Amino acid sequence: MLSFRESGTQKIYRIFDKHFGDLDHKKLFGGNVVPNPKINFHRSGQYKLSVMVGRSEDSVDRCTVLGKSLDQITKPERMLEILLPNRLRISNKSPCDRDIVLDASSFPAAKQLRCTVLCMAKGCFEEFTKHNGCIVDTSEMETYQGLEDGKMIWTFVLRVSRNDTQVSKQYFFFMPGTVRWGNKIGTII
Repeated sequence: MLSFRESGTQKIYRIFDKHFGDLDHKKLFGGNVVPNPKINFHRSGQYKLSVMVGRSEDSVDRCTVLGKSLDQITKPERMLEILLPNRLRISNKSPCDRDIVLDASSFPAAKQLRCTVLCMAKGCFEEFTKHNGCIVDTSEMETYQGLEDGKMIWTFVLRVSRNDTQVSKQYFFFMPGTVRWGNKIGTII
């Protein structure tokens, strides 16, 4: 599970759906204030966000993205892409031994920071750490750390992408996968 210290209104700006096409926020329902936003990565491959979404008012449900079952992941799988805002809150807590610390102090100040979250088997992560190149092929610069979870390594890659042309003023999250849409209220599955 990933949770975030920020609070505010979560909103889905766009969903790219293979059946319904490119759905922008005007074609979607839901979105509400969530005081402690989080994303749960269930082993089953159902990844749940805090934000609510639906294609109609009577089918709004917690947003669920269907991806690979965690047991099926061996090679690096992108789970999440985060665009970080141009200003981040400074923590008043010191890091502890279970925290991941990614130092971007040597990165250019006027560039967009991204955090790509990958999941992979331990052996793949060991291969990545053997080379000195970038993990993500569009990166100009990056730093990364892995978090071990059983047979898997969750890799957090803080990076600058050569494709970014502007810097975000807020967080944006992208999750690859297929959205599981909620059923209309009163519908029996």
